[in-house]
Amino acid sequence: MYAQADKSKKNTVNSVIYSSSKKQNTTSKPIQRLADLFGLDQWVPTGAANPTRADFQNLLHHGRINANQLMAVIPAGLQNTFEIEPRTQRGFKFEWGDWHVHGHEADAGAQVGHVGGAGWVVRIRNGNQWLLSEPLVSVHPVDHVNYFAPRNWAPANGQFARAHSHIPLDVD
Repeated sequence: MYAQADKSKKNTVNSVIYSSSKKQNTTSKPIQRLADLFGLDQWVPTGAANPTRADFQNLLHHGRINANQLMAVIPAGLQNTFEIEPRTQRGFKFEWGDWHVHGHEADAGAQVGHVGGAGWVVRIRNGNQWLLSEPLVSVHPVDHVNYFAPRNWAPANGQFARAHSHIPLDVD
């Protein structure tokens, strides 16, 4: 017995039992690949070879990113290297050069109220900077020595940046 994914309905899995009346010399039936079963093959990048920070930043709409638009920016031909884990079984992970794009379904072990536990999220890193769902704004006035202009990319080493580097992902 194995489960076969019904491609006409996203995120639906139907169990199908395949058997043979012959005890020996059975004909082999196509076996559903594990990658298909857990949705790894649904994530196919189609973008150009060298996306920029602006390309990813332009995907943000009210603090969210559309999954189809995201796949259209990630370079075509990259392999999905997402590893199935106990807390998240479905997702994607693409890495090239200084880029890292990683998304997953709701995290069963996320803290209460964390965006990662509420649904699909994506994290996009270029070097040591993460794209944020909303700009990081300085708490200091403009004339203060520690003031900085609002930014959409930041290291995820502060509470705001860690929380806002998990961007809600709209999956159709």
